[in-house]
Amino acid sequence: MRGPDLISVIIPTYNRAYCLEKSMRSVLNQTYGNIELIVVDDCSTDNTESVVRSIDDSRLRYIKLGKNGGPSKARNVGIENARGKYIAFHDSDDVCHLDKLEKQYAEIMKDESVLMVFCRYKVFGEKESIVPAADVVNCDDNFFELLLQGNVIGTPTMLVKKSVFDIVGGFNESLSTYEDWELALRLAKNGRISFVDEILLDVYDSKSSVNKLFGVKRINAILLFFSLYWNDVEDKAAFKTLVFLIFAELKFADEAAQKETLDKLNLYFPFSSLFYQTYRLTNDHIDNLSTNLSNMKAAHDNAVSIISNLQNELNLRQNHINNLNDTINNLNDTINNLNNTINFEKSKKFLIKKCVNYFCDDGLVAKLGTNFSLYGAGEVAQILIPLCKKSGIVIPYTIDRKPKIVDGVPSYTVSDIPDKELPIIITAYDPQRSIIGELKKAHNGPIQYLDELLVD
Repeated sequence: MRGPDLISVIIPTYNRAYCLEKSMRSVLNQTYGNIELIVVDDCSTDNTESVVRSIDDSRLRYIKLGKNGGPSKARNVGIENARGKYIAFHDSDDVCHLDKLEKQYAEIMKDESVLMVFCRYKVFGEKESIVPAADVVNCDDNFFELLLQGNVIGTPTMLVKKSVFDIVGGFNESLSTYEDWELALRLAKNGRISFVDEILLDVYDSKSSVNKLFGVKRINAILLFFSLYWNDVEDKAAFKTLVFLIFAELKFADEAAQKETLDKLNLYFPFSSLFYQTYRLTNDHIDNLSTNLSNMKAAHDNAVSIISNLQNELNLRQNHINNLNDTINNLNDTINNLNNTINFEKSKKFLIKKCVNYFCDDGLVAKLGTNFSLYGAGEVAQILIPLCKKSGIVIPYTIDRKPKIVDGVPSYTVSDIPDKELPIIITAYDPQRSIIGELKKAHNGPIQYLDELLVD
């Protein structure tokens, strides 16, 4: 849309080369094309000028000031040099939506008596917010008094008839803060204000923004509001927000500044000193409560941390106990195995002793005759074979899974047994009694466990 009326967009800037191009292009790319963009460089020391001149657009104008005068001075220079019938303001770190000017121009054209149109904007920073808030903005005859209670008009949201500045003047260059609020109050006092109920601007709230000023400068700006507009409002309660804004800033001022400010404020509210003491006590109480709550939260967080650490310690100790229990169980298994080994050794020694006595009494000969083989070529066989020789018993061979010659007696595996009928005495330790089953598959003769022979 190329509107019939020229709109001059003014961007004051100071050392914002890093973000200026994006901001400028958001203006130059507007759907409302009949614009001029005036960049007023407030004596920047960075490469601002080269950034501006890198954009080839006939609608772009660049003005560099000889010395730094602040944003109000830069905007006023822009107003003086503007050729448009309407003036819009923009900041060097903000981005306007592409249809911002089109929608604002359409709104201001609805009513010839409207001096200015503003819109909502979204703030990006530590916290996101929308200004004005989501409730409806009522721009009726009481809008001036409403504006006294808090500024809802950001400078980059303004679209103003240039002729109005001849009546109300430009930005107050004596103010280094709240200058946008003060201009909005003058405009609202002198005519109608209109509103586009849409977010048409993105504002990036950085710590270096020009509006980050506090203390005495804010106090002096608010006191100026009292001197300028006190007689314009019948209901003085409209100024209560300004009083509390002063109180909020006084908390950070020294005693001399507090006394001087309250003396001036008493001209409008005679009980300001009393109100301030009450406000300060209340806020100190709130601060103390906040501190106590913070301390309680810190104590709670510390307790939670201690409990968590104790729980972790308990878990570690429980794991240690579990490991100790596993170790004890392993030791018990080892002890049981040792006991079983000891018991087996005791049983083996008792069996051997009984065998010796039995063979010496010729008991074995009476039961089995003089010829038989032994299953097992271990310790028992190593004792029995010599005893049998002394008793005239012939043991022609032994049988074992791992054949081994004992005292000259040959040894075979089960599958290689030479005589399938010769009696076999099992001398190997066989708690499961599995050897006899293995032998019976390959042997037809009698098979007997040695411990069974020695029962009598």
